[in-house]
Amino acid sequence: MTYRPFNPIVIGPPRSGFALLCSVLSELSPLGAPKAGVRQALIDLLAMRLGGHISDQIVALFDREGLASSLVYNGNFRLLTGGPHWVAPGARPRACFRKYIGARGLGDVMLAIAHPLELLECDQVVHSHADPAWWPAQILFNGHTFHASVRNPAGIINSSCFSLNALASEHIQLFLPPNEDNDLIRQELALYKLSDLKFFGGIVRFYVRYFEEFLPVRHRYAVMRWEDLITDPMPTIQAIARAAGTSIGPAFAAQIWERLDHRNLTGHHRHNYRA
Repeated sequence: MTYRPFNPIVIGPPRSGFALLCSVLSELSPLGAPKAGVRQALIDLLAMRLGGHISDQIVALFDREGLASSLVYNGNFRLLTGGPHWVAPGARPRACFRKYIGARGLGDVMLAIAHPLELLECDQVVHSHADPAWWPAQILFNGHTFHASVRNPAGIINSSCFSLNALASEHIQLFLPPNEDNDLIRQELALYKLSDLKFFGGIVRFYVRYFEEFLPVRHRYAVMRWEDLITDPMPTIQAIARAAGTSIGPAFAAQIWERLDHRNLTGHHRHNYRA
């Protein structure tokens, strides 16, 4: 049996069906040829070992300061390639990964790290929330297929206002008793986001900038609308498969959707999905 290369890149704003699209493509990845080569295998091994070393050093630092029991450090950020991705362009572009680390009662810090671009390929599906015009313009990615998640902006902003980020989620898991971990937290946070015009304006400006950049290059992407996936999942998943260079029947598409529907798809970030 021959396999076509399977090299999808997913670009989309947060809360647009981004994690769902990445998950669909991950489910499809066994149908394509695996990422081959000794070099990539060594990079994958390096990422696994180095990620553990860096996170261990961060934990040790907090321990030396007597803050180990107060550390808020979500498991998603402890992976070398965990956290939001973007590329710092230049003569030698770098893959950047953003981590959020906090200490109870002391606030939080943002840690941005940069590594060789090849580390992006350690993920089953290369993905980013940023620079939709940049990715398809790069010769380096000529062998990839480009996929984008979109959603009605009203739905995106509503979802953003009701979302809990990974840092808040980890804090709840560590420090709140189970009976206090309920939807009232999410509702109170949403009320703040919706009523503080400065905060709300910051959310809106981010999405306006994203779509202003995306719309002129939307023809370079296979676009998945979140609404289509929710209301008509099987044909939408089949269309995603075709855009990625493979073909599946409705029964297999139904199996994929059964594994993804009404699930939290972001690992250690347990509050990403609103139960």
